[in-house]
Amino acid sequence: MWRKRFFEERMAGLEERSRPDRPRTFPPELVVQAKALACERPATHDLPLSHWNTPDITRYVCPSGLIATISDRTIRLAHGAL
Repeated sequence: MWRKRFFEERMAGLEERSRPDRPRTFPPELVVQAKALACERPATHDLPLSHWNTPDITRYVCPSGLIATISDRTIRLAHGAL
């Protein structure tokens, strides 16, 4: 579907669109907080990492109290591939 939209609308066809058939699972606040975390250096959270990857963000977000559980795939989709 996205290929067809890109062919017909170019870059505008790749913009996020509402999905009336499926409600969003996570609130926008969680997405913003997870993106902010991805922009920080892990060392600011006393983690011995040079950079974040999706599983690291998932492991950090859940125990931090932002959300009880979330999958790597959801984090990756929410961030547009970190």
